[in-house]
Amino acid sequence: MSAARVPSMPGDWDLFLRELDWWVAEHGNARVPQHATSRPVDGKPYPLGRHVSKLRVRKAMDGLDPELAAQLESRTGWAWDAASAQWQEKAAQLRAYFDEHGSLDGLTANQRAVGAWLVRQRARVDELTDAQQQALRAIPGALEDRKSMVDPFVDRVHTWLAAHPGATAADIAVKTTLTLADGTEVALGKQASNYRTRYAAGKLDDASARKIESLPGWTWGPRTDLWWQRLGELRAHHRAHRSLAGLSAANPTLQTWLRQQPSRALTPERAVALAQVPGALPTVSKTEEIVLAARAWLGQDTSRTLSSVTTRTKLELPDGTTVPLGRRLAELRRAHAAGELSPTDIETVATLPGWTWQRGAHA
Repeated sequence: MSAARVPSMPGDWDLFLRELDWWVAEHGNARVPQHATSRPVDGKPYPLGRHVSKLRVRKAMDGLDPELAAQLESRTGWAWDAASAQWQEKAAQLRAYFDEHGSLDGLTANQRAVGAWLVRQRARVDELTDAQQQALRAIPGALEDRKSMVDPFVDRVHTWLAAHPGATAADIAVKTTLTLADGTEVALGKQASNYRTRYAAGKLDDASARKIESLPGWTWGPRTDLWWQRLGELRAHHRAHRSLAGLSAANPTLQTWLRQQPSRALTPERAVALAQVPGALPTVSKTEEIVLAARAWLGQDTSRTLSSVTTRTKLELPDGTTVPLGRRLAELRRAHAAGELSPTDIETVATLPGWTWQRGAHA
């Protein structure tokens, strides 16, 4: 039977196939929504979805030639009933969400329709075909209770820690991944972030929270708080021992963190804060510390200028500590006037935007 003998067929079968193939190339499958259009033909969007719907009706009425049906079935993702096509589309969206976020956390909030669809699939899992169940089980967490996902997460964190001596769970960044024995890459950092979000929202059960809290160094706060938390631990050690001596034995994780800081691109705020702990940044001179404090103060408000600094001006750090910036800059000017600054110190201070050696003068 030719295309022309099939009622309600596209007028040009070859054109229809070309547009269908274009859709597959663009979207990865032949699941065309009923009202979807493809490329313009004779100046108008081609009604691809409408033609697909008509073909499904003809097939249901046994009015479609087997040869033509075979051509359609050879296209990736083709389905004869709209419900099956819609199911496959939702499953594809679910997989895409997992691949992007590393888990299904926040699914309903971010993609309500897909979240509601998944709830329905879980409720009627026994009615799903074997292929459908297999497709969902291939997406971690799709057919599992969320509580059952905590144990694998905890195990994977321990695996990551074993591969990173000196690190703790708090060192897991959002982009951290873990490659499993079978080669599967797990978005470990995204999973950690998702658990923190659920905990903050009160959506994590107590048993799961306790399991996660058992991880070495785990903190429920954002990772941006972790650096300042470590600094607080360092200050506490210094207060207790009057120095950083014995830190390696008392807190090897903190010692590892401190050893890593000079090699990292610290912000002026963090560099200044760390330098307030004697011995924490031995390579930073007193002059460099003051310059960093000035840069941190300027960076907190782009409308600020050094000409507005008075002897009472203070740099307030995120952890609540303050640095007497105005007094420190005044000390620099006095040292310069007395000829007590080295050429290197003078050059370092001169890099500050708008700096003048005379108080109140304009650069």
